[in-house]
Amino acid sequence: WKRIPMSIKDAQANVVSYTGIDSNSSWAFSAQSGRTLSKPAGSWTDSTVWSPGGIPTSADSVIIPNGYVITLDAGHHAIIGSINIEGTLTVAGSDTLFVFGNWNNTGTFNSGNGIVIFDSADQKLGKGTFHNLLLRGSGVKSLSESLKVTNDFSIQGVNFNDNGNVVHLGGNLSLASS
Repeated sequence: WKRIPMSIKDAQANVVSYTGIDSNSSWAFSAQSGRTLSKPAGSWTDSTVWSPGGIPTSADSVIIPNGYVITLDAGHHAIIGSINIEGTLTVAGSDTLFVFGNWNNTGTFNSGNGIVIFDSADQKLGKGTFHNLLLRGSGVKSLSESLKVTNDFSIQGVNFNDNGNVVHLGGNLSLASS
């Protein structure tokens, strides 16, 4: 057999095709469900703004592309896996955003009066300004950049590693073993 590699990636359909595989080829694949915005602006709870369609869940890795704006409307909570904010995410009220994966923010996060809860095993937190922040679950919560908490910051039963980054705190710090 002769290997003639060719790959085609269709990001919209989340499909990768590879031809020209020979008898010595071995492959390992893993995938994580993901959602990105299909419209430049919209409400988090509108399933039509997400691609593929449907409101993100704890199994989803969410991407908010540069130039896109999504708002978590007042009176709603959101649950996600990892998040990559390149555009803008705004929490309109005092709602809760549950994060079960990593947080990467190169865009804008407007936290409103809400709380962001990191509630899983080892997680990485990038930059952000949070109104209230709660770290719980298990493992280690690690900062990859400095962050700001304008109100209360709680650490419950997890190890926290600032990795030499600064945490600016405008309210209370609460530490609990469980």
